[in-house]
Amino acid sequence: MRDVSSGETFDTAARIGLDGVNRIAAVGDMTDSVVRVVEPFNHPRVAIADFMVASKLLQYGMQRLSRMKWISPSPIIVIQPDMELVGGLSELETRALLELGASAGARKTYVHYGNRLSDQDVVALMKQG
Repeated sequence: MRDVSSGETFDTAARIGLDGVNRIAAVGDMTDSVVRVVEPFNHPRVAIADFMVASKLLQYGMQRLSRMKWISPSPIIVIQPDMELVGGLSELETRALLELGASAGARKTYVHYGNRLSDQDVVALMKQG
């Protein structure tokens, strides 16, 4: 994840470790308290394997990038799937990614599949919408 306005990044493996009662015990690197590991974007056919865990991971990343820890505004996010999908994203996957952004607390979500966008491209995309 990258905040294009500040340049800050949050980079971790897209996996969450859950404890015995399905609470988040670890993000990225696993600890001894982890009972089950979920990789919410690791599926051979679709962009999202576990919607709820993907939402929690996105929320966690947005919180880590938040400049104000007590009050943080709902961000505008651009989701760029970094995977090879035969035929690109289906309408269903695009909608799921849009809803993923909303469920994680984004004010507005854009989905871009294809060439990687630069920070300037992301800013231009947000100004268009």
